[in-house]
Amino acid sequence: MKYPLLVLVMTGVFCGCSSASNSSKGNSPPATDDSTSQEVADARPAQPAPSPSVPGSPDGGVTATSAPDAAAPLKPDAAAQAAVDAAAADVAPTAPSPDAFFGASRCQSANVLFCEDFESGTLDPTKWTLTQTEASVGVDSTKVARGQKGFHVKIVNPTSEVYHLGAITTVKTFPVAGQRLFVRAFVQLPAVSTHRHYGVFLAAGNTRYHVDVIPEWNAPYLPANFRLLWDKGPGGEPPATYGKPWTQTPLGRWACWEWELRGTNNEVHFSIDDVDIPGLKVDASMNWTAPTTARLRFGIESFHAMDAGFNLWIDEIAVSAEKIGCVR
Repeated sequence: MKYPLLVLVMTGVFCGCSSASNSSKGNSPPATDDSTSQEVADARPAQPAPSPSVPGSPDGGVTATSAPDAAAPLKPDAAAQAAVDAAAADVAPTAPSPDAFFGASRCQSANVLFCEDFESGTLDPTKWTLTQTEASVGVDSTKVARGQKGFHVKIVNPTSEVYHLGAITTVKTFPVAGQRLFVRAFVQLPAVSTHRHYGVFLAAGNTRYHVDVIPEWNAPYLPANFRLLWDKGPGGEPPATYGKPWTQTPLGRWACWEWELRGTNNEVHFSIDDVDIPGLKVDASMNWTAPTTARLRFGIESFHAMDAGFNLWIDEIAVSAEKIGCVR
């Protein structure tokens, strides 16, 4: 099965969430630091160890089945079983199989406001502004979710406690206030997480909004978690929202991240692999106000030393006024 700082930047956001890799397939900085993150992270409950991967699950492979048992009890009659199945479907709908997320580029048929598949092999200056500060940014085929090319960011001088920013920002500005803006991208983070937090998506305008990844503070290299941040204003420390229950960031595989910036009622929604993450919702009661317009940034932003060789891959970025999902 195949599946970000995906740094998504909309003018005014950022601070610093498959299958097996498809590498063989043609397939200013924010005024914040770790202090708030440390306080919140220290208070959170310990995470259970991740369950072993089962083939056919979102981690990849073929669904395990048990051998028939001659002594097994009889199954309920067909009508009763159908009723049970229908009830279960109503309670827990499932996302499309991640196998359907990958393959050839789909930008040409996506019918969205903006789509970038990186298949040209270069970063078009009419679409993107490139930033490289202690980071290397480019297009290559080392890992791709769709097509033959993808966006690749690598931290340079990773052991230094310096500001790292490797990102692309849309030249185009997208309306947010009074609108619904969806941003979808496929993101792959390293299988072993860095022990410091970093930003991936950013929407920047008169206010900023960030999607960050933050690992376990007291146990470096354990699975990381998503965090959402937004600016209070000039010089203000951005509030943080963590997924509750803690939302583990997919590592070492492609995952589909989709943001909804809902300027109609000052809400933010976030999904992973077409499954909504309620704990990452931001609403007006949390004092976030949608920017009037925003540019979007994708990449890595970090104020700290990262792990040697730390990389991020992003592919098939799409922006729309309606939900995009992971199949389109």
